[in-house]
Amino acid sequence: MHEECGRLVPPRDAGALAQALASVLDRSWDAGGISVRGSRSWETVAAELFEVFKSLVSTRREEADAR
Repeated sequence: MHEECGRLVPPRDAGALAQALASVLDRSWDAGGISVRGSRSWETVAAELFEVFKSLVSTRREEADAR
């Protein structure tokens, strides 16, 4: 992950996540610069992230059901 494309945060660090979200929302992003750093389209990235989020929600539901 290049700093010009986004932010990485440590797992389970809510403070770092909040800070990263604030920093990415407060800046203007260069879509062209970001796109030249990767070979995937915005649609592909969105679909991949959607699958990750679905997996996380599913895992949390399974954990809740096991309780």
